[in-house]
Amino acid sequence: MLLTNTAIYGSIQGMQVDRTPEFAEWFNSSDNTTRIRVAARLLKIESAGHLGVFKNLGHGLSELKWNSGLRVYFIIAHDQDGNLFIALLGGGKNGQNRDIQKAREILERYRAG
Repeated sequence: MLLTNTAIYGSIQGMQVDRTPEFAEWFNSSDNTTRIRVAARLLKIESAGHLGVFKNLGHGLSELKWNSGLRVYFIIAHDQDGNLFIALLGGGKNGQNRDIQKAREILERYRAG
């Protein structure tokens, strides 16, 4: 599937949420509190199109932010059906540089694929 970046951020109607295998692995290995927080946020994105607090990291990559230091790295793209939110990877503030690099690698794989 060919994905193209979109400059639309904030609130988007009809957002489909997709998760990479790397995100799923991180999510499944996280503690209960983290899973609940992330699942609730992704549900809000999917149902209302509301991202909440996030930061653009450049080249299409952004991060959802929580006060606790929790981060979810993502891209918003267009596919043939509309807007697509792709959760690439999750992590915490303490491993942020490493996680951003890994998220960029996942993103490049998606763009090439």
